[in-house]
Amino acid sequence: MTRTSTTALLLGLCLGFSANTQADVITGPAEVSLTIVGDDGVNPTQTATAPGIGIDPSTGDFGAQDLTFGNASSPIWQVTDLDINGNADPFVNLDFTITNLSDSDADFIVSALVPISGSFPGPNPISGSLSGVVTDTSGDETATLVSTGFTTPIFTGTVDGTDALPIGLASFTAVGGPGASFSFGPFIDSDPAFGPATSTIGIDIAFTLSAGDTAEISSFFQLVPEPTSAMLLMVGASAVLVRRRA
Repeated sequence: MTRTSTTALLLGLCLGFSANTQADVITGPAEVSLTIVGDDGVNPTQTATAPGIGIDPSTGDFGAQDLTFGNASSPIWQVTDLDINGNADPFVNLDFTITNLSDSDADFIVSALVPISGSFPGPNPISGSLSGVVTDTSGDETATLVSTGFTTPIFTGTVDGTDALPIGLASFTAVGGPGASFSFGPFIDSDPAFGPATSTIGIDIAFTLSAGDTAEISSFFQLVPEPTSAMLLMVGASAVLVRRRA
């Protein structure tokens, strides 16, 4: 057998192995889900769920722009300019502006859940980022955004419904007169060898926002499917055989 045919055979086996372990199918729900919850401890909890955001079956892409959420009859909060996009291969960007309409500080959770196109044994690198702006829109010359109870990170990347990557156990305060604002981030973190992923990735944004004020949040999370160690060994073996036959 020639050097070229030996290499082609082994690489073909590797590619076949990869296809079997990383099937290009969505194993979770067929749509991206998005949920927003606000609780000021005084009024009934206000919850909104976006209609299912469809995924293009041929490319895995999804996206929605300029979404607005709120409850006109008993408003605690309003979300505007919500943009979400990404791919089931998988990664997700989630950006939004939220205003606390209550007279009290309120706790918020904004969650996005994305089905993935395959089952990835891992270890798989994951990475995420968080940035934003908190602005005094109440006119009291200060605005604060803080990790809920100072125990829950503002950003959590999730894999298969499990917390995987926390970012931002912190407090941010804008001072300096009416309309004052404070920008934070980007804060970036990663894990080069997270475990398996079989159904979903997601982003949970959780924070407490001062009464009457506004926060703008930008976030990103991705998982990079890695070939299994067996596949890497096969690629290495092909390289050795090529050198021996050279």
